[in-house]
Amino acid sequence: VGREQILRVHLARRGLPLCDDVSVPSLAAMTTGFTGADLANLVNEAALLGGRAGKEAVGRAEFDSAVMRSLAGIEKKRSILQGEEKAVVSRHEVGHALVGAAVSRLLGGFSGEPSRLSIIPRTGGALGFTY
Repeated sequence: VGREQILRVHLARRGLPLCDDVSVPSLAAMTTGFTGADLANLVNEAALLGGRAGKEAVGRAEFDSAVMRSLAGIEKKRSILQGEEKAVVSRHEVGHALVGAAVSRLLGGFSGEPSRLSIIPRTGGALGFTY
């Protein structure tokens, strides 16, 4: 509830037009652990992504990308993995996803299932991630 209220303050302060697919409660749910400053940066990053794409309103895709940038860093699209390194990182991330799904089922909904997996290197030093 607190994150939702903080997000509403930052959205109102920026006067950011939102698409119909954006739900502030769902944004709050996917930003567990974010501080007030993190949420302000999230709103700013989503606005920048929407502006760069020439959009009139910011949608869920921009917020999803902004969350991923906050959690894992910016994609290094020029550093695409190849060969054996790609295979190793792929297996590693699939392992995280399998364990995450099993834990989620064992805990009966107290832990979210993995929803995104990537083997694109990020600026934070990660070669991949599971969210």
